[in-house]
Amino acid sequence: MTTSALIYVRQSRHKDSERTASPEVQEAACRALAAVQGCDQVEVFMDLDVSGGKRARRGYDAMLERIRAGGVAVVAAYDQSRAFRSTLIAAEFKALLEERSHAAIQVVFVHGTFDRSPVGGFSYAVLAAAHEMERKMTGEKIGAAYRHMNARGEPTGMPPYGYRRRAERLEVDENQAAVVRRLFDEYATGQASTRALAARLNAEGISKPGSRSRGLGWVPDTIVDLLQNVAYVGRTYSVSRARREGQLIAASWPAIVERDVFDRVQRVLEKNRVSGRGGVRHGEKHAYAFGGVLQCEACGRPMRALTVHGDAYYYCRRDVPSDQQCRGAHRATREVRLLPWARLLLERMDALRPEDFDQAVAALRVNLE
Repeated sequence: MTTSALIYVRQSRHKDSERTASPEVQEAACRALAAVQGCDQVEVFMDLDVSGGKRARRGYDAMLERIRAGGVAVVAAYDQSRAFRSTLIAAEFKALLEERSHAAIQVVFVHGTFDRSPVGGFSYAVLAAAHEMERKMTGEKIGAAYRHMNARGEPTGMPPYGYRRRAERLEVDENQAAVVRRLFDEYATGQASTRALAARLNAEGISKPGSRSRGLGWVPDTIVDLLQNVAYVGRTYSVSRARREGQLIAASWPAIVERDVFDRVQRVLEKNRVSGRGGVRHGEKHAYAFGGVLQCEACGRPMRALTVHGDAYYYCRRDVPSDQQCRGAHRATREVRLLPWARLLLERMDALRPEDFDQAVAALRVNLE
């Protein structure tokens, strides 16, 4: 019978100067563990630039599903904090491994142990609490530092396309900046759509580092975000540039785009900002009951919400070339058809809730704060 070892690798976003175990180091160290080497095959699950306190993680969730599927002999990670930095997630993981069907699975860390004894369980819980406290304290320190830097117009977070980080400052990347200026100039004419601009960049093989489009390259959403970014005229927000919070202030980095071109582009965007025929115009809002929740069954990408003639629909993105669309791209689902199912599901879940559930949740929140 074939035995499988699962290796989980996670790394939060960090600066190159920080001394942290890289994904390559984590994987190599896990592969060197005797328990892993004793298995017939090794499967690696990875989450990069993801916090250990985040519950929804593609790699981590895929590993849990693989455990439930069976045939797993070993689960390995660099240390306990790589898998999770949350007491709740740690408890969920331990509960899964204590199920009868998974009791034989060996959990190994490069640094640390996973002991199923009562004493081991206590140590495991204490470590989970310590990791969570460290994560929250670090988050508070980083948040305070970011607020101070944002108020001074200094760069925080990932640099926008067209810039690169040099020490603690941003400088212009001339090759990328040329692409940015071209996009602004072409869109300012009012003759080019964001879909056409994205398709052109993809056809020319121009890549976008750090793209979150899951392999689709440039997409219309990416172009819109770029065209709205005040960073290109040397401006930023005093609270958060990413969320566009606070007052518009002068930034510490040089502008890439002329102000009159930027303003012209904003007017064109405002004119074209209509989500679908007969849909919701900019400034109006539709409360989508399942917004950000549904995933396409065919490709796993998040489904998009659209209002047409007052009705809400969900569909897999179809604003990309046809060869990149999944088979479900042209099959939209009406929200009104999902509501009865969701209502019944929630009612049945509520009926299964123990009487002391609310009190237990409230107590847990107090302990975590």
